[in-house]
Amino acid sequence: MKIIALPYAGASATAYYKFREPFKQAGIEFVPIEVPGRGLKSDQELIPSIVGMVDAIYGEVLTEVGKEPYCVFGHSMGGLLAYELCKKLISDPAFTNKPLKLLVSARSTAAEPPDEETTYDKPLDEFKESILAYSLTTSEQVFEDEKLMEYFLPIMRNDFEAVECYSYEEFSDFNIDIAVFWGRDDLMSTYESVAAWADLTDAFCRIYTFDGGHFYIFDDNNFIDKVIQETNMIPYAF
Repeated sequence: MKIIALPYAGASATAYYKFREPFKQAGIEFVPIEVPGRGLKSDQELIPSIVGMVDAIYGEVLTEVGKEPYCVFGHSMGGLLAYELCKKLISDPAFTNKPLKLLVSARSTAAEPPDEETTYDKPLDEFKESILAYSLTTSEQVFEDEKLMEYFLPIMRNDFEAVECYSYEEFSDFNIDIAVFWGRDDLMSTYESVAAWADLTDAFCRIYTFDGGHFYIFDDNNFIDKVIQETNMIPYAF
């Protein structure tokens, strides 16, 4: 079993590396995928579009999963990437190995209407305030260090634009289970907004609530246990 993992805003694949070992111990290969413009793909152009990012990594994902059973995971922005990737995989007639489950973390339903006010194009001070208000960076160090800010600021603005300009399109063929993970103190979503993922699938949808905020996944080890539990619910996964 593999879990294809897609990043949150501003992150590279390395943000998920700490999860690989605990999943490996459970017989699951946790595979972070790098999207353009960061990390190992820093030499590639940033793509300010959720669908555009998915298109850019699609061939890599097909090669990675091959004929093995797999689920798709995404945290925050990664939840939208994961959803759009699953849609693309499900609708691809040339690729028969479909995802077994969508795993979404810290993300309201993809069908949620976007806010009228955008963040990505705000002046630096206002942009910084917005990010820190939602605990979207672990420290103010990024904004206080000129070199770090020079690297991360374009990525953050790009990813915020991708999320804030995302346009949901109904997809009636979505027929796989969804598991949604959420921190009860997350300021970016509510229980109702994450539970609404159930409306986007013809299959089952389960909701898991954890202590913590937007980045609860790095603080609550029960998160990994629940993801493993979800993969074990797939009878033919192993």
